[in-house]
Amino acid sequence: MEVEVAKQMARRLMSAYGLTGRGWTLHIDRAVRRFGSCHGKLKRITLSGPLITLNDEDEVQDTILHEITHALVGAKHGHDRVWKATAEAVGCRPQRCYSAQTVRVPSARYRFECPACGHTGTRMRIRVSSCARCDPKQFNQRYLLRWTDLHVAAAGSSAAD
Repeated sequence: MEVEVAKQMARRLMSAYGLTGRGWTLHIDRAVRRFGSCHGKLKRITLSGPLITLNDEDEVQDTILHEITHALVGAKHGHDRVWKATAEAVGCRPQRCYSAQTVRVPSARYRFECPACGHTGTRMRIRVSSCARCDPKQFNQRYLLRWTDLHVAAAGSSAAD
């Protein structure tokens, strides 16, 4: 789904449930491990730009309604029975986490590839290193690994409002 379309949907739903009139705002962030969050003290709902772009309208809407439910019942309820009943009333899945159908950003941040043999893998951090398959005994500049940031590739544009 496109981020701009998701923003419009979120604002429309926030307004329909009376949050906009009470000072609640929407922000798009670069989170990759959580789809949305509700910050009651700040009166702010945030959504993950990268996860919006990877998922369809139904998944994004469910996340928006999930966070709206948190705003309606307050932080003290977490995901208790009051929250679940309200979630069902607003039309979202009464679950703590996103569904099995939700497309997620790969857990590793970076992908490496050896330019000589094509060996690939993933890591959470970039290390200047050479391919251990091409020269297992020592660092060799000829086999220097090339790195790709998987989160940037998945994120597209996710500017905050």
